[in-house]
Amino acid sequence: MQGKFMIMSPRSLRFHALAVTCAALLSACGGGGDDDDSGDSTQALQAKKALARGYGGFRSADEVGFGITDQLLTIIFAIPGGGSATATYTCVGGTGTLVFGYTDQDGSGTLTTGDTATATLNGCAVGNLVAATGQVSLSVQEATNAANFYLNDQAGSLDLLLTLGNLAFTSVGATYNGSYRLDQSAATAGGAVTEDVTLAAMAVSATSGANASYTNVTARNVYTSTTTTTNAFSGTVDTTIAGLGNVQYTLSLPQPITATGGEFRMTSSTQTLTLLLGSGNPVAIDVDNGKNGSVDLEVDSTLTELGSLVFTL
Repeated sequence: MQGKFMIMSPRSLRFHALAVTCAALLSACGGGGDDDDSGDSTQALQAKKALARGYGGFRSADEVGFGITDQLLTIIFAIPGGGSATATYTCVGGTGTLVFGYTDQDGSGTLTTGDTATATLNGCAVGNLVAATGQVSLSVQEATNAANFYLNDQAGSLDLLLTLGNLAFTSVGATYNGSYRLDQSAATAGGAVTEDVTLAAMAVSATSGANASYTNVTARNVYTSTTTTTNAFSGTVDTTIAGLGNVQYTLSLPQPITATGGEFRMTSSTQTLTLLLGSGNPVAIDVDNGKNGSVDLEVDSTLTELGSLVFTL
């Protein structure tokens, strides 16, 4: 069977309070090269790159994982009569293909716990992502009223594990390997959706050398019809930054992030970096060397700039 992708589902329109400008780097705008630090000190530029990697890098992986998961679910829910199926799809823009397979483990004709799906992307663009090549597998950890929940904003839940194998975005210069877990639930029809996004083990390698490895990084988001709140963030990221080498940071969220602001924090063995967000593009960065509670350097930036630095060494 051949076909084109279906229209994205309502659940795919979720809004990211934490999204970096340019759709977390992997939309049609592509990645970033070496940016001028506009006169900032070396330490200021390193702080920006660290926060770009921990904050924007996580969100880029979220965009990749969610975009692909959403596309696979859209295909599954559109299978006539439900049940197992294989197909080859033409990708966004009419270039590239996605070779798809779905196994309805219990023969229920609907998405349930234990079902699996696979996809091979060949220069394929899905959703807002640029073209990618690589392997993807999806495993349903838990599902309750899955199609109605996902497509029609009814009560229900979905807990999905996506595994990426050498998923390469050549035009961006980034390759993803590892696991992406999406756990969503709503107690009532049209009610708030609670979502946990987890990178239990995800490695992102960039051609620039700006590599990052995410271990048990989890963000919890709560979506309503009008608001988005990120009220938890935890885990560690190991990354490479020019002039610093390999550094490990612990991630935390001193203040929840909403449309009007919040704080995101990264702590290494030698310093604490705090990203202060407001209601728009500009952000501020506080650098605390020695982790003694004293701000040693204040840096002005923007979400756009951090987005351009995610894949920059």
